[in-house]
Amino acid sequence: MHNLNTTCFNIGSLTLEKVDLDDKKHLELLQILLLENNEFSGFIKPLFSENFSGNGASIYSSHYIVSLKGFNIGYVYISNLDSFQRVSLNYVIEYSFRGKHYGKLLLTEISEFLFQKDIHIKEIELYIENSNYYSKKVALDVGFQKQGLFHYRIDRSFLSHKGIKKI
Repeated sequence: MHNLNTTCFNIGSLTLEKVDLDDKKHLELLQILLLENNEFSGFIKPLFSENFSGNGASIYSSHYIVSLKGFNIGYVYISNLDSFQRVSLNYVIEYSFRGKHYGKLLLTEISEFLFQKDIHIKEIELYIENSNYYSKKVALDVGFQKQGLFHYRIDRSFLSHKGIKKI
């Protein structure tokens, strides 16, 4: 059982580690993502503000570096659990790792992890720019349902469709 108050999670084949701006590898990945100059920079920039504190204990409202087999492949932000018992995710896979199904792996493993470890979560949602064809395809392939122009959502029934015991 995972402790939801830790800074590092092994979830399936991926590892999520809370962003540490003093970690050279974390900083390098974030800078690469910022230099891509696309819609992802909007949710990465707050990490570099004076008010950023990556030391929170909760899994929620936290920024993570995603790694696979020792390689930092991306970033994910997990929002607070809202009054509708919903969590939002923002994620990006670093350019050199795209096209290798890591986005699908990331969404699948994080969704499984969150639904299994927190019985309060009813839904996980994504906001995807309309022009981001590949992210929309990944979300639909994983099981997210389109709810609007930019809005995709998956609920707890995801677990039963994945062959995982429903909580």
